[in-house]
Amino acid sequence: METLDVSVVNDARRMICNILYFEARNATWPIGSDISQMGPYKAAENKSEMIGALVESGMIEIVKEDAYRGGVRHRYSVTAAGRAWLAPPEAQLPAVFGHPVPLPEDEVEYRIYAYHHTFFQRHGRWPNGMERANAFGGSMSKRISPARRRQAYDDLVQDGTLVNINFWNWRGDYNCYVIVRYSPEYADQHGTTFYAPLDKA
Repeated sequence: METLDVSVVNDARRMICNILYFEARNATWPIGSDISQMGPYKAAENKSEMIGALVESGMIEIVKEDAYRGGVRHRYSVTAAGRAWLAPPEAQLPAVFGHPVPLPEDEVEYRIYAYHHTFFQRHGRWPNGMERANAFGGSMSKRISPARRRQAYDDLVQDGTLVNINFWNWRGDYNCYVIVRYSPEYADQHGTTFYAPLDKA
């Protein structure tokens, strides 16, 4: 999968999320007509390449079954390898520092960093989009534009302080910015989509 275009890989990851959710909701794996109604399948630019890559890499299996009136239908199931590919990485211990950790000097970046760190210490997970908005409550919301906030997040990603991780659950996609120092398991996972319920992310 690593040799494919990033957009194809992201489509494939979202596709597996949808198949897993279908099975959890219906206690059976989807058939071809179910697959064709899933959002990631409809949105994929190259549907056959995405499905083919998932089969070739062992992430999903497609089994032919007899259908009504002598027809054939295809049932799609996620393999153990597919589940492992979508699972969030095991938590690692935070990096140990022998000196004070340098904090961002920029006021907006510092506020973002401090809010995310405090949230993680209190809740054991990283804030989602709605929760991140609280970092700019009060007078800060009037002084700092949305564009300035987005730029601060981008700058923190560019310097390696944060990575942006996507999670998918039955509600859909949501993302979290992770401070790499405190969750080093995500250090090389920027932009990756995982299958995980909100309370487990």
